[in-house]
Amino acid sequence: MNAVLSLDMETRRELRTRGEPVAIAVGLRAQDPKDRAATLVAIADLPSRDAKVEFISRVNEQRRAGVPIDEAIAAVRAAGAVSAAAAASPSRPARPGRSVVGRPARITLPFVWRQVGPDWWDVDVHPSVLATTRLAAQRSASVSEWRDAICADLTAFRDASAAAPDGGQAWTGVVEALSALLDTVGAEVS
Repeated sequence: MNAVLSLDMETRRELRTRGEPVAIAVGLRAQDPKDRAATLVAIADLPSRDAKVEFISRVNEQRRAGVPIDEAIAAVRAAGAVSAAAAASPSRPARPGRSVVGRPARITLPFVWRQVGPDWWDVDVHPSVLATTRLAAQRSASVSEWRDAICADLTAFRDASAAAPDGGQAWTGVVEALSALLDTVGAEVS
């Protein structure tokens, strides 16, 4: 719901009118408000929630690479980015005995930017939804599981930083710190 509330009114109205799920709002939040209308038009004919989420994710990857929104949408369409599984999955299967309509599930994002002062922004971290926290609670985990969890958390921070008011400087700082750490660890291992 935080993702929905962080969108502009026009986009929220469109999502409500079309009955789009909250997962769509999460992907749209990372986009500039002027890009959202084009993305909503592009996903209108996709068959399922999963297909729409995957399409928006691929468009956002193109936008982070500096591709204009129209070219990003065209490239994703041309690449056929919607997987067969996402295209084939139903929009939202109803569970027996339960109505699909009702109270939405609460969504907590791992990283949320908030304004503390006029020129001061802070990031709230919710450790309970971090992939590394969930993995740490398990009895054992492989190196590849740890790598995947770390990558998932870094991707979540990158996406949250894309929408941050500092223009992504926080993400740049994390990349620089990780690069220095990896250089140091590599030198010690050698």
